[in-house]
Amino acid sequence: MCWVDELRLKGLLLYVAVAPGSVAYLRFHGRKAVKWYNHDQVWEHHSYTYPVAELPEWAS
Repeated sequence: MCWVDELRLKGLLLYVAVAPGSVAYLRFHGRKAVKWYNHDQVWEHHSYTYPVAELPEWAS
């Protein structure tokens, strides 16, 4: 199972993170709103540095 953290925009899937075991795989895709739909290269909307304030929700 792989969960993806991404920008929370209307039309995108909401996530529910419940690990079926002791290991979970999470991809941090970023939350860069300005480049999510408007980009020339796909990497542009993933080019995001998570501030420390956004990480605690995933710590547990």
